[in-house]
Amino acid sequence: MTRFACLLILELLLGFGQARAYDVLCRNGNAAFHATFPTGVQVDVGPPTQGALATRICRATVGWGGQQLVVAGQAAEIDLDLFGADLGDGVPVAAFQVKNSTADCCMTYKIYSLNNPPRLRRTLQGGAYFSGADSNLNGQVEIWTDDAAAVDGFEGLHLSQLPFLPTCVLSFRDGDLLDVSSEFEDYFDDVAAKVRAQMNAEQLAAFRRSDGRLALPAGSGGSQPLLAAKAQILELAWAYLYSDREKQAWQVLDQMWPPSDVARIRSALLQARTRGLRSQVDGVSHATPPLEPEHVPIYDSTKVRARPIMVRYYPPANGGTWRGKLKVKLVVDFAGKVWSVQVSGKNKAAYDFVKRSAVNWKFIPALNGDEPVASRVHMTISLEQ
Repeated sequence: MTRFACLLILELLLGFGQARAYDVLCRNGNAAFHATFPTGVQVDVGPPTQGALATRICRATVGWGGQQLVVAGQAAEIDLDLFGADLGDGVPVAAFQVKNSTADCCMTYKIYSLNNPPRLRRTLQGGAYFSGADSNLNGQVEIWTDDAAAVDGFEGLHLSQLPFLPTCVLSFRDGDLLDVSSEFEDYFDDVAAKVRAQMNAEQLAAFRRSDGRLALPAGSGGSQPLLAAKAQILELAWAYLYSDREKQAWQVLDQMWPPSDVARIRSALLQARTRGLRSQVDGVSHATPPLEPEHVPIYDSTKVRARPIMVRYYPPANGGTWRGKLKVKLVVDFAGKVWSVQVSGKNKAAYDFVKRSAVNWKFIPALNGDEPVASRVHMTISLEQ
């Protein structure tokens, strides 16, 4: 899989061994967004006001003809993940993800049609983050997320101890929402390779000699390396289990898990997956990855250009500053996500940082007639901002 967004964006948003770094449109009332779709349906995201003052919470509404649906009234975070995308049935949608409290582990993902009048089409729960994208640039939107709620506390491990959460890839096919993770083996293989690269042979051997449960006395201080090894084995097994390769997942356990505890942990893994996002889909695809996905056309000129929902640039974390301007050329897929990025300008040191900022950018996709399409977007970024 050569796609910039599918590997780099998901690498940042869903884990890959580092602190998860995602951005949302409104967090604690910090931003506002308003747009009207050609059908006359309006979307508003931002802080509600009390008199002339904005509050430190976020609110989202969908409105039409003087009427209004409240998506979320008092939330810590709200993101407009999709606006104007087609999930496969010719109906444009807006997709919101909502975190009611900063203490919550996970988002609620709500998909509304943008036909007049709009309606709530689907609600998903339990992912730490959701990102809809045309992963293969073939005109089909996948919703990438993870099974965070299902594995939070699994075997005594909290999300902060699991940098590689089990990924779920969902897509609407003929009106049904399917788990299509099996179609993205390359992504899961990349996760597995990164987990293996972090493993310590001595810790793995010590864990295999344990009881598997690690029921050690509180405060014993001896469990931390074994917990790390346990988490890595689970992450490796998840990479295969969630990509529809159960045989390989069980091979990992047979090779690395304490033999007397293998049957128990297999059952626990299957039960956790069953009560997670798998319980919210209509079925599971067992298709293998396409050999060479046929790309849709990328338009240079369209009736309506792609318009930004959220384009943010963050200065260097070390407190330094960069100066000058950079030219950025994007391919924005028909879900409004960055599929590829090219950067040019004098300050080459900033290239990689700008590319990594682009993983969070969201657009209203370009329209060719009434159809959302992939398009090229040219931007100039001022590094002083």
